[in-house]
Amino acid sequence: AWTYGAALTWFASPLLSLTLDASRDFRAEQTIDGTGASSTTPVLRDAVSLRGELEVLRPLLVFAEAGYSQNESDDGTQNNNLTRFSLGSAYMLNRYLRLNAEYAYSLAETNNSGDIVRNAVFLGLAASY
Repeated sequence: AWTYGAALTWFASPLLSLTLDASRDFRAEQTIDGTGASSTTPVLRDAVSLRGELEVLRPLLVFAEAGYSQNESDDGTQNNNLTRFSLGSAYMLNRYLRLNAEYAYSLAETNNSGDIVRNAVFLGLAASY
């Protein structure tokens, strides 16, 4: 099998951009059984996402993103699907400080332990120099 990664960005206007990301890579997943013995299984991960960013005001950027990824173990015993949607913003307080806010909804479907729904809110302050 092969791996790839690509990102395509379209600047629809000076204030709006759309980015399409796609990738395929291999990872290792380690599991530990009840006796404490560990085993590692190769996992193939395919992912695609689409992100839109809009500069509403000079210091305010808002975005929306939708993504899907699938993790499949090499031996076929585990198959995980993750669907994710997010909305957020970044506000430049000054030249060096940025305030970030994001809401993310994700749905993980797996054939081993059932489905997991997650709603998350992220707030952050980023400094750059």
